[in-house]
Amino acid sequence: KGTQGGGFTLEALLGIPRNSLKTPDKYGFEIKTFKKNGRISLFTPTADIGEEGRLSFREFMTKYGRVSADLSGKIVFNGIHRYGKKNKQTGLVLGIKGYRADTDEFVESDTSKIFIGLFSEISEKLISGWSFEKLLNSWNKKHTSACYVEYESREFSRNNKHDKEYYFTGRIIIGSGTSISNYFRNVEKKFIYYDPGHSIKKSGEAKVRPQWRMSVTSKLA
Repeated sequence: KGTQGGGFTLEALLGIPRNSLKTPDKYGFEIKTFKKNGRISLFTPTADIGEEGRLSFREFMTKYGRVSADLSGKIVFNGIHRYGKKNKQTGLVLGIKGYRADTDEFVESDTSKIFIGLFSEISEKLISGWSFEKLLNSWNKKHTSACYVEYESREFSRNNKHDKEYYFTGRIIIGSGTSISNYFRNVEKKFIYYDPGHSIKKSGEAKVRPQWRMSVTSKLA
């Protein structure tokens, strides 16, 4: 059940155990699913600098989260964040430091000055940030070889174990030989965006879900 049902189903069919390891899934490939005409989740590194890197998850959510509009009482930190554009839900702006898209080069020799983050529009305070080292390690380990498998789904209500059933269309996107500059360049071009799904339920159950995504229809640069 749930939004990850398509991915879990494919992993089960391929004999891949559920995991959150920062290494490829099988045959040297990171294997992911995407819904037809939907979005691809690229990778999920947690922020390691800024306020989110400094605070515990619950402290961060108390300070920067908001009560969900669905009346469930849970605290959420979510919404699509694209480069240079203020997000209406969080009030934060996605920015890049130490990289120039016009020349496609990193302009800082000190890698601690190269990072991507969510900034307060008023004070430019770094709220959630990802260091160059964190991004480089996560991106290269997961996406040097990546395979994305398209699926469709339909409602399934004959028992309580499943809410949908899945059909894998045969459309597969394979990527090989990536570099971290590809990621920075396409964040700046707004093809890749940050779409977190952090939450703390009323019961206290916490979910940490950082997600970098792109539309299936986006043409990467």
